[in-house]
Amino acid sequence: MIIQTIDFLFAHRDSLQIVHELPIEDSLCLMGQRAGTVSSDNLETATRVCGHANILEACKRYLSSKLTGAATFTCATTAKAMAEAAADPLAVVVCPEPAGVEAGLKKLAHTVSDDAQSQTRYAIVMSRTAPEDVSSIALMPCERATRQCVYLHLAPRPGSLLKVLSVLFAYSADVATITSRPPGNAGGQHFENYFYLEYELPPGTTPSKAQNLSAALEDVCLSVSELSMFGGHICSAAPGMPASPSWGAAALSAMSI
Repeated sequence: MIIQTIDFLFAHRDSLQIVHELPIEDSLCLMGQRAGTVSSDNLETATRVCGHANILEACKRYLSSKLTGAATFTCATTAKAMAEAAADPLAVVVCPEPAGVEAGLKKLAHTVSDDAQSQTRYAIVMSRTAPEDVSSIALMPCERATRQCVYLHLAPRPGSLLKVLSVLFAYSADVATITSRPPGNAGGQHFENYFYLEYELPPGTTPSKAQNLSAALEDVCLSVSELSMFGGHICSAAPGMPASPSWGAAALSAMSI
């Protein structure tokens, strides 16, 4: 999960909403400077391995076994990590191959993810004030999503989170992700409780039942901020599909979650 994306969506909850979700198969490679010292035959000579924290975590076993002498250099963005590798003949970077090639790097090893089936989820975000015809745009063959993304503000007392889970249980909703967030990110005081929650509704759930669940959550929380639109889409992406497709509408944009 990209926590910065979640906090960004919460900060702009009044103007943006998630309307689609696009899972894309990860194709992470180890890449380095074209004229650099490191090659596919001597990966152990690398002194630094650069990458975004989430990407490095996804390749932890591979890196610990193949680059035993390299120090980990975490970067805020993959673009920054590629720039570091491009400037250092003894550095390598973990990144998608198309991005590395675009940055002038050479591939040293392919499919370095610990999980060969790993995916990155991209949230397709739209302005809440976008015209109705834009919100109905079909990006590609999709199926209706049942996952809801919400930001919860809970009372600072024992049992507050249990009440939330009890509501989800009553509506047969499954918890997909739940993580606490620092109060400062939501403008709260140090003793207040904030959580980011993703829950999945059973197939066939009607909009009215989803609204009833939302109302039930509001009854047990100080506030509930809905970040996604019920009945959005989960789109199927072919392996190797670029992570920055053209959506064809200025009102839509994508960010990894």
